[in-house]
Amino acid sequence: RIAIISSETAAGLDDFINQIEGNEYGYKFYLKVFPAIVQGAKAEESIMQAFDRVYEHEDFFDAVALIRGGGSKSDLSCFDHYDLAYYITQFPLPVITGIGHERDDSIADLVAHTRMKTPTAVAEFFISKIGDFESHVDELGNAVSSGVLEQIDNAAQNLNQQSYRFVPLVNRKIGNKKEHLSSVTNKLSSAAKAMINKQHQHLHYRKQELSHSLEQQSNKKKNRLKFLQEKLSHDITTKLMQARHQLAMFASDNDHLDPQHILNRGYSMTTFNGKIVTNAEQVAKSDVVITRLSSGKIKSKVVSKE
Repeated sequence: RIAIISSETAAGLDDFINQIEGNEYGYKFYLKVFPAIVQGAKAEESIMQAFDRVYEHEDFFDAVALIRGGGSKSDLSCFDHYDLAYYITQFPLPVITGIGHERDDSIADLVAHTRMKTPTAVAEFFISKIGDFESHVDELGNAVSSGVLEQIDNAAQNLNQQSYRFVPLVNRKIGNKKEHLSSVTNKLSSAAKAMINKQHQHLHYRKQELSHSLEQQSNKKKNRLKFLQEKLSHDITTKLMQARHQLAMFASDNDHLDPQHILNRGYSMTTFNGKIVTNAEQVAKSDVVITRLSSGKIKSKVVSKE
């Protein structure tokens, strides 16, 4: 879940979105753009205001992508501003920069969590991190399976070694005592057979006990893995439901903030040279202003002002 701070018209924004949404692995990302001016005298203030808007929804996002898409040294001067750098260092979410300048690092790049060269590289960074996590989960699963199999193999080898040592030991003792015990061969034979049977029974019991213990351990590992898989699935489902709920809230908030609702109540909005007029000092006599109504627009020339 990535909060994007960028100009809505920046080419780098399209590159970032296309790269991350078209990733070859099919990973799903939630992207939310927080528009900001990224060039000019008010750029640093606009970017910090965007950070403030992201902070209002801090718990919803996992990271912030600050992207632009290149430009001249003077165009990028806002990214060397002290206040903006301080914002980045104190921000509770990791900030990944992709300003797009190849030769020089800005102050924002130096204090960010991670600095990438371009918006496309930032997208690849996020994709690779998800890939690393997926690989780590696969490695953990393989490690569990390998560990269980290794324990089973070691137990089997130990059991075979005990079996091979037991029979030669009995035979060697019988051979050494054969002449001395010739008079009691029959008794010894019966006793030896009884002892062998007893040892075989004991060995068989130990073998069953070991097999049962290994099976219990294996089942315990499988149940634990199943529990983790179910928990992960439940957590992901819960997070998705929360994300959908917050997305619906965002959509509702955006709808209520639509200026059209104000116009529909009988108000109007006047602009001059594309900027909203809130003070009579913003226009002069003979200036042409445009008044937007609930339905349609009116073009007027300023005759006088009070």
